[in-house]
Amino acid sequence: MNKDLYENFKQLRARHLRAEASEAMSDFLKSFASIEEKRTFTYWFFKNDFDGKKVRRDLYENVLFPALVEGYKTSDPWSIKTLAETEENLYEAKQLWSQIGYKTKLLLLRQYLELRPNDFTARRRLLTEQINSFRYCEQDWPSAIIYGQNAATETECKKLAEEITFARKLDKESKYKNYIDEFEAKLETYRKRFR
Repeated sequence: MNKDLYENFKQLRARHLRAEASEAMSDFLKSFASIEEKRTFTYWFFKNDFDGKKVRRDLYENVLFPALVEGYKTSDPWSIKTLAETEENLYEAKQLWSQIGYKTKLLLLRQYLELRPNDFTARRRLLTEQINSFRYCEQDWPSAIIYGQNAATETECKKLAEEITFARKLDKESKYKNYIDEFEAKLETYRKRFR
């Protein structure tokens, strides 16, 4: 790996020289000789250059994702958490996303927390994601509870009830207690339609 090529890419991009920057990135991607080099750069990138936004596609697909998916397959907590942070890239590249079973950010964070149960920050992030998921589900209330793209089925309502139980366990400070109670009441009202 020739990291100078990456630094050159960043300088060209900052000067808005798109064609030259693209060529520098192409040369940089070709400079990797092993998965170990990709892993080393991936750790460096997420520690130093990642801004929380979508990563340039060619860099993600050719360097970052291969290193992250290798770690994912061995249940490496850092790789799993980092994959969750790159959800925009995953959703855009279905052929890559399929390699991790189309897991969402929420599911990846749950998997990470199973490996690192004492990570307070991850627990808080997962709780926030779970609450956002509930907010999505109730967007058509009172006509329906949404699950995925459609109105929730009885089976999906049972899954949501399990997610509510899980959210309560995450919410140790009771920050979202009232909201969770309200969402649970809506879910129970909706579930009565199936009886």
